Amino acid sequence: MPLLSAGLLILFGVVFLIQLYFYLFRFGRVVAYKKPQVPPRPEVPVSIIISAHNESQNLRRLLPRLLEQDYPNFEVLVIDDRSTDYTHTWLEEEQKKDPRVRSLHIEQTPRHFTPKKYALTMGVKHAVNDVLLLTDADCQPNSPYWLRDMAAKFENNGTQINLGFSQYKKLPGFLNTFIRFETLFSGLLYIGAALARMPYMGVGRNLSYRKAFFMERKGFMSHKEVLSGDDDLFVNYNANKRNTAVTIGPESLVYSNPKTSWDAWYKQKLRHLSAGKLYRAGSRTGLALFMLSHWLFWITFVLLMSLWIEPYLVLGVFLVRTILLYYLLIQGSKKLGDSFQCWYLLFLDFLMMFYQLFVGITALFTKQTKWK
Repeated sequence: MPLLSAGLLILFGVVFLIQLYFYLFRFGRVVAYKKPQVPPRPEVPVSIIISAHNESQNLRRLLPRLLEQDYPNFEVLVIDDRSTDYTHTWLEEEQKKDPRVRSLHIEQTPRHFTPKKYALTMGVKHAVNDVLLLTDADCQPNSPYWLRDMAAKFENNGTQINLGFSQYKKLPGFLNTFIRFETLFSGLLYIGAALARMPYMGVGRNLSYRKAFFMERKGFMSHKEVLSGDDDLFVNYNANKRNTAVTIGPESLVYSNPKTSWDAWYKQKLRHLSAGKLYRAGSRTGLALFMLSHWLFWITFVLLMSLWIEPYLVLGVFLVRTILLYYLLIQGSKKLGDSFQCWYLLFLDFLMMFYQLFVGITALFTKQTKWK
């Protein structure tokens, strides 16, 4: 067998094994997850914190869903971050209607402190309760038991961080399908890593941690000038196998409004992914290995089939990976709380290679962009 052919086959086999490791021991852990028994009424008082900039319309939809949460002791603290719409006056009226609603108005952000991180920091400092549950103004809890499920993990005094999952709402169109696919892919990776006791990120649309822990770890101070990272960088720097829990399932799921144009989504992803270059070395290495194996698997597969090198062996390996991936994505989405059904998953996986290559590399060289 020519040296080139042998080299391509060996590389194909190696990247297949790397992919197999991530699929079985990351995605597979989510599929195998069994929801623990949740106390009927956890007794931990909770502060729900939302940072909002000109989000009056979204807040009108979100606040009733929060106030209907089946939980005995909680407050909703909305941080009005320099809004120029009628958010401030509307929140004043809502506070009169329900004592559980509180608001804090931010008029100016200090220099060298990005707006959302400053707003959230002020929210944490003014929160009444130690357990904090974060979401965004454009989100919606999937059930009235979201707060109960997320709070239950803090019955264990050793839990400092609890990671939830947030999917985007299903809308017509290919863009929405790809957004939801990419979110599912990322969710299986970070939730699976946390279940493997190697947490490296979380999403601020559904994230919980203790106020005392936030203050002890100095919050966002190590990355206060970085636009993104109020969720993933905080988790990456502070989560470990002893202090981090996971809560997933339909009742703890949070939905968010997706972008509806490619340009808006692209800018959002650049902002989110730009924080990745600041992850701890181990996290960066693991993610780079996964993405590199993804790229090389497709590249070597196409080359081997084009050159007709051991085609039946190569096609057999490809089918094994494809069937496994289909199963894990479909079953994993159910465990996360939002069943993802799409007949062209393989095409989405192929496109994911280009997305990772283009957007991921671009994010490495992207400076901060404006929040909102």
